[in-house]
Amino acid sequence: LISLARNHSEKALQRLQLLLANVNRGQQKLGTLKTFLAEYQQQMLQSSSKGMEISSLHNYRMFLAKLGHAVQQQSEEVNTLGYKVDAARKQWQSQERKRLSFETLQERFDKQQEQEEADQLQKMLDAFATQRAARNIIDRE
Repeated sequence: LISLARNHSEKALQRLQLLLANVNRGQQKLGTLKTFLAEYQQQMLQSSSKGMEISSLHNYRMFLAKLGHAVQQQSEEVNTLGYKVDAARKQWQSQERKRLSFETLQERFDKQQEQEEADQLQKMLDAFATQRAARNIIDRE
């Protein structure tokens, strides 16, 4: 049971680590998209202040709208991954609790076995000592 619990816990931890890596990559991508959006918005403002053809302005706006949509989609993906990370973390914690419970039970069982063996050994030693003392008394008489 302990081995099985360890395997489940390790798999849950691997899944959690994978999701955390995905969140990290998603956040980096989101940051990059936001940076691009801000840079292109600034470029559009600078270009439009100098005068710009309507078709170029329209193209900038369309591009910025697509970039804004990409930022929104990436934000949603990062949020979704965040929920998955929370669920995976809870799953891993649950598996860890089971593993620790089984290990604790095994440790208690092992200690109980050791104590029983020590008690048995002590009884044998006491019996041997009693027999030896009895022989010494008989031999003196």
